[in-house]
Amino acid sequence: MRWAGVYEGAVHMDELNILLSRSCPEYWKDRLQTKRVERVRQAKEHWESHCRAFTGI
Repeated sequence: MRWAGVYEGAVHMDELNILLSRSCPEYWKDRLQTKRVERVRQAKEHWESHCRAFTGI
């Protein structure tokens, strides 16, 4: 069951994404790279913690 208005902000975020990527391409490229590095770091930490828990280290 979905409540009314739950996803209404998603369209605005997509529009903002398009506007920023067109008006500030260098900034947006740097930001996406920074976010990617952070996601990779978090994923690595997550799997390392699972591995440590599994092996008992």
